[in-house]
Amino acid sequence: SGTWVNAGRLRVRAIEAADGLVRDCLIAGLDRNFVTVLAWPNEDACKAIMGKEEASLEDIAHDEKIRALLKQRYRAFNESNSGSSTRIERIMFMLEPPSADAGEITDKGYVNQALSLDRRKDDIELIYAASPSERVVVAI
Repeated sequence: SGTWVNAGRLRVRAIEAADGLVRDCLIAGLDRNFVTVLAWPNEDACKAIMGKEEASLEDIAHDEKIRALLKQRYRAFNESNSGSSTRIERIMFMLEPPSADAGEITDKGYVNQALSLDRRKDDIELIYAASPSERVVVAI
């Protein structure tokens, strides 16, 4: 939308808004009409909610209970963040953890946002598709 987004601050707030379901995330939206979150699930918390100790990332990403909680939590977040630079319209769990070998993890243990977004161009296209896939949670 041409509005500047404070991605660092929004990233922290997006993790907090998920209330334990998200371990870390990427904020996407450059040259797009709205902001989205590509998230890595907190696997232990999600598995506990699902009642499945052996759930895969794919299982977590498709679980209806987890998806409903994400939708509920981000809709609540959006109620007090209605501006286009602070509202999160879509969320999607990624199926591949960040790769230290690919340089996605910095020396201090943080996720390199720019590199990770570049490596996940397919996920970005998926989350911004006109008809979102079943992995995408629409929070508006």
